[in-house]
Amino acid sequence: MNSEHEHKNQVGARRRPSPFGRIERMPPLTMALYLALLGITVMFLMLVVAYVSARLRSGVPTGLHALPRYFSLSTIVLVVSSYTIAQAPRLYAQDDLGSLGRCLGATLVLGCIFAGLQVLGWRE
Repeated sequence: MNSEHEHKNQVGARRRPSPFGRIERMPPLTMALYLALLGITVMFLMLVVAYVSARLRSGVPTGLHALPRYFSLSTIVLVVSSYTIAQAPRLYAQDDLGSLGRCLGATLVLGCIFAGLQVLGWRE
């Protein structure tokens, strides 16, 4: 009972928690990282909108050049590689070094395949 009484007598005990409490406790570098990512995303979206609007206004017919098939394959390889590297922290936490080594090796091989497909795609 004493602890409840002491808690009620503390400075700011009756104040409601701030809705920005989680943001206020966030480290400054993490907040800077989130703000930078938000800024980059907004800039990317603005550039895409500007490109599309300029392309549509120019009167150039769309669909003149087909996307090389190697780029489609490299996208699939990149998604699979992202999955394999996303498994690494879990395997490390479980101390499963054999699976971790295979996972990192597969990611390395998939990264090399991705780079090769990119080269082939740009040559096509």
